[in-house]
Amino acid sequence: MSSRTSPPANKSSDMSQRHRWSVQPVISKPSHCGRTERCACQVATTSSRDRGRARLRLVAQAGMVVASMTLQVERLEERRRQRLLPKLAGSTRPSAGEICEGGTMGAQPQTLKRRFYERPAVLVAESLIGKVFSYGALSGRIVEVEAYDESEPASRGFSGIRKGNATLFGPPGRLEVYLSYGINYLANVVCERVGVGSGVLIRAMEPLTGIDVMRANRGDPKGPDRRLCSGPGRVCKAFGLSRTDNDADLVVGKVRILDDHVSLPLARSARVGISAGQDLEWRFYVQGNPSVSVPRVPKKRMGAASR
Repeated sequence: MSSRTSPPANKSSDMSQRHRWSVQPVISKPSHCGRTERCACQVATTSSRDRGRARLRLVAQAGMVVASMTLQVERLEERRRQRLLPKLAGSTRPSAGEICEGGTMGAQPQTLKRRFYERPAVLVAESLIGKVFSYGALSGRIVEVEAYDESEPASRGFSGIRKGNATLFGPPGRLEVYLSYGINYLANVVCERVGVGSGVLIRAMEPLTGIDVMRANRGDPKGPDRRLCSGPGRVCKAFGLSRTDNDADLVVGKVRILDDHVSLPLARSARVGISAGQDLEWRFYVQGNPSVSVPRVPKKRMGAASR
């Protein structure tokens, strides 16, 4: 009997069973290199392609934004040419019956009508010089104002209507009181029709009545009278105007502007404290009045401020 051990009857079948899971699938080689796995050149190619697409998207978006801003500026300029300048060129001064309650000029102060304010801010500003601002027992003669229109960048309405300047776009003959830079309240007289951001900033007044109260409000018991309302912030502080007085009706409300038919020497110049729109002579003031906030030699001398 032989001691040799016979090999397994089905050796090929056993080898196939043992190595079945170690066989790797055939992967086709990419054309860009000879490596079969995801290589660095694939990653770099994909990343650079994505960055290129992102740059193109950003450029397209930036182009759309610039085009939109350019169109908006062109529309604003067109509105300014079509609305403001023709009115200024062909406007006439209103008669006494158009701007004052009662319809006739007389010795007694008369409340300005709504129609007085339904004009461009430049015309209203010029006409406000010499008028009397009245708030209860307090009153002062307006001796300095500045006009602002939404068509020019120095205006609060230039960027459009928003929550903080909604009153400026409201009905004419209203008082917009707002906080400037979180420090002082300022007061604008709203002009033109609803939807147009046009107003007149009251910069200075000559105190008439309630001077002791104005001193108390200002905290300046010994200062000269000329300083009580010399400046837009001082005006609101002396009269006690705050956010609660915003949107007050100047025709039928507790705050009014009166005409007592006083004629004053009128001058005009560029506006004060702004960086844009300095070429516009939209500041009107009484020549030589000590209450004017910033005395300045006028570029153009005008007649008496009597409307």
